[in-house]
Amino acid sequence: MTPRLALNVLFIFGTLVLFPSPAYSQETTENRQTVVCAIGDSHFEPGSALIRHLREELGPGYVVWARGRRGWTTRRWIVSGDFSVSCLGADFVLVSLGGNDIHAGHGWLTVKNNIQTLVGGLRVPWGHIVVPRFYLPRLRLGRDGVHLTPSGARDYARILARNVDRAMGVL
Repeated sequence: MTPRLALNVLFIFGTLVLFPSPAYSQETTENRQTVVCAIGDSHFEPGSALIRHLREELGPGYVVWARGRRGWTTRRWIVSGDFSVSCLGADFVLVSLGGNDIHAGHGWLTVKNNIQTLVGGLRVPWGHIVVPRFYLPRLRLGRDGVHLTPSGARDYARILARNVDRAMGVL
């Protein structure tokens, strides 16, 4: 698989989908740090290897908020009512959801519809990452077959950082 093809496999089945807000402009981030809200499941919980590596890869021009919650599904985020509130003030929202839904027996169509519900109120660009165990090329996973090893998290963070930079118009 070519590196270009690998970059195209983000978003459930593959591509990183961005919905830029018409109000967004590059001028809003030139004189301050860009805030990325990483929200969803355990991959984005505070202290996770993926969050640590994403902060390193994005560098000093970015602040990364870790808003992941272990075991949470798309439905649980909908019921909680605090998905978009958790990211108020962010310039970009990066969503990691779907793995717990699949584990609970829900299909990809349910995941897609629930994510659309969750991000419907966002007024900033956002992207949904593919669940690491479904990412191609394969990332290094831990013994549980779900969570990333430290080196897998580093590799995925590099990919995500490049895509966040592109989405924010840095590259």
